[in-house]
Amino acid sequence: MDGKDLQDEILDCDDLTRERVEVPEWGGRAIYVAEIGASDRDRLDSEASDLSKRFEADKGRFFSEYRLLVLHCTCQREDGSQLFTRENLPRLGKKNPSAIARLFEVADRVNRLSQKQIKEVEGKSEGGQSAS
Repeated sequence: MDGKDLQDEILDCDDLTRERVEVPEWGGRAIYVAEIGASDRDRLDSEASDLSKRFEADKGRFFSEYRLLVLHCTCQREDGSQLFTRENLPRLGKKNPSAIARLFEVADRVNRLSQKQIKEVEGKSEGGQSAS
């Protein structure tokens, strides 16, 4: 019985954090940046891996697309609903770079994301060069 109680406590607890981020460039609006769950994180990692293959020769494009993908997965309205859809990403990519960077920095920190992806992309690039 005690093991079942612990299991329920773990599965029922709200263990994902989120931070409110002020975005003065967008009229002072607040955006919530959330930590994503394990399954969503796996999907994000898989999509990031696909992006790195697609833009293997263009790291700048990879990082731009990756940042937008992360914001799609992590930015929320106050009520917890997703703020940006995939269809919004091209328009989001045209927004103020300081605002995008600020939100991405929080998403990166809250989810401990970018260093793994950056190392993966750099490793593929280096591996590709040494294999030539």
